[in-house]
Amino acid sequence: MAEGNVFSSAGGQVQENGFDNGVSYGSFERIGSNVNEDFEISFSLSKDKMYSTVVPFGILDFEGNYENANFAFNYSLLLSNVDSLEFKVLNEDGTTLFAITNLPEIVVTARRLPKLSQDIKDKKPEYDLSNPIKVWDWKSVFDPYNTSSSDYTKIGSYVIFWDGFDNDNVYDSSKFNNKKLKAVITASKNGKEKSKEVEFSTKYDEVDWVDVKIDKNNKKIDTTLRVNLKDGGAEGLECTTRDIDPDPKFRVPVTECPWDQVSKEATDFYKEEPIKTRTKSFEELRNLALAGINQYWSRNNSNIGKGVNINDELFETFVNALQDENGMKAPEIIYFTNSENGTFNRSHNWELHRELYYKVGYTYYSDSKNDNTKGWYYRKTSFADLVFQETSAHEIGHQLLFDFGGRNYTYSHKGTSGPTWIQQDPLPGTKYPPSPKEIDLMKYAEGNEPIDYYDRLVLSQEDSLGIVWLSKIKILSIYCVFSLLLSCNSKKNNEVQRETVEYYSGVVFDNQSKKNIQNVTVSCLLEDRVLKTTTDEKGYFKISDDKLDKRQLEMGAKLIFSKNGYITDTIETTQPAPEYKNYPNNYFFIYKKPDTLFMKKDDTKLLNNHE
Repeated sequence: MAEGNVFSSAGGQVQENGFDNGVSYGSFERIGSNVNEDFEISFSLSKDKMYSTVVPFGILDFEGNYENANFAFNYSLLLSNVDSLEFKVLNEDGTTLFAITNLPEIVVTARRLPKLSQDIKDKKPEYDLSNPIKVWDWKSVFDPYNTSSSDYTKIGSYVIFWDGFDNDNVYDSSKFNNKKLKAVITASKNGKEKSKEVEFSTKYDEVDWVDVKIDKNNKKIDTTLRVNLKDGGAEGLECTTRDIDPDPKFRVPVTECPWDQVSKEATDFYKEEPIKTRTKSFEELRNLALAGINQYWSRNNSNIGKGVNINDELFETFVNALQDENGMKAPEIIYFTNSENGTFNRSHNWELHRELYYKVGYTYYSDSKNDNTKGWYYRKTSFADLVFQETSAHEIGHQLLFDFGGRNYTYSHKGTSGPTWIQQDPLPGTKYPPSPKEIDLMKYAEGNEPIDYYDRLVLSQEDSLGIVWLSKIKILSIYCVFSLLLSCNSKKNNEVQRETVEYYSGVVFDNQSKKNIQNVTVSCLLEDRVLKTTTDEKGYFKISDDKLDKRQLEMGAKLIFSKNGYITDTIETTQPAPEYKNYPNNYFFIYKKPDTLFMKKDDTKLLNNHE
């Protein structure tokens, strides 16, 4: 049922009621040719803490805390019921992002919102570190509170929830980053339309280097990732010249090159010459790194990941990484050959130091037991490319884990490395999962890599959903609210209808017969005095004196309506608008075009008189 209108009785009891005809005693309506024709709507965007940010699918944060999945709009219908409602959201350029008649999928009456909020807290799954749940069926909590389309065209206050998806069931986070949007609600009755508009701005709340595009119909999530990879130069290719004669009068220059260190045993064994000039440019290595991210961060039918499970539906994920100077912090890429492979040239992506090595050709291992090559190993380009792509996806993944889960999550490789953040070795007992299970891209494990390591390696489901979570939207500000009258009436007539006067006035009708009521006593209770009058033959009243002005009228008063045979009614002339906390107020009986009141007969007195 609709929440209905709120009215007060002489006894001070507040009741809620809903009526098919939209008319009850205590309801207010602008007077017109037909007392049932007019209506009023109010509309605003909620910025309460619970609704100040939006995360697609309501994906929980790293610690399992609740995340809101919807923009929440407050909507109220006053004075009478309407025939239909239209809700739409416009892009910054004025094009339609979303539009629907009879409102979105989820509409909840305002009075039930506190209970809904409590139910969400009670039914959200508990956080379990060993089995973190990132997506849960929050919509099933909303379902019992949802209002049918036949009800929210009736007098009442409601909350409209919109999940950000457009009419094609596509959510595009880029349409909410640093954008100004406009939401419009339009009510229609007997050919007359009224609209309310609210403009608001939004931006990313966590990071600005990722966009997600979610296609519900095709079960697909496209991610655009902006990465700032830099050129770190090359090691092992620069020759130096020095003078080997100790006599300063004579010069015996000798040129030494890094590849001269490579043992003859190694070149004889591998039958490969050392690399003396770069075989790949920075641009080529950068593209290899981006391709590695695309391969190992995606979860779809082209790899072992297949997709991510969202409420028992499998969504394929596709990552498209792009170079961007303003993108995610990323390491310098260093071309590395003809040098010793040690602790200080290990790829890493720490906050204060970031280096990503492409190791190709001959490299030396001081702890090698291979006497056949004297510690030198040769890495072919094809294998160097494969390792570099995996290393790039892993190292750049540390920034993802840092932004999503924090320092310990990333520097401990999700609890698999130690003993410190700096000395990162696989913890005892960590093992690669047996085939055919997937291998977590960001975890360490003891022992040699399985033969199918690169086929089973992929970003985990929880970290993939973490990417989506990082696209969280924050509602920055609400600019203004517009009111439009869309009917055959002119703009001038609408302005007259809204023009205020410096007195109280109105028209009183019988709730059942809809006829004017004469001789109703109307008492106006001000802070320092009481003014009284009675309605004339048309049910009209006017209360004024020399002290009444616009300021005092807006401060408000109590109007008490009484007549023998009717229930006495008390009306506050200034009432808070249901959609705002601090502004503006709804005002009654201070307009040039008077408000109306419908009084209900006192059936109790009639029954007593009959007895």
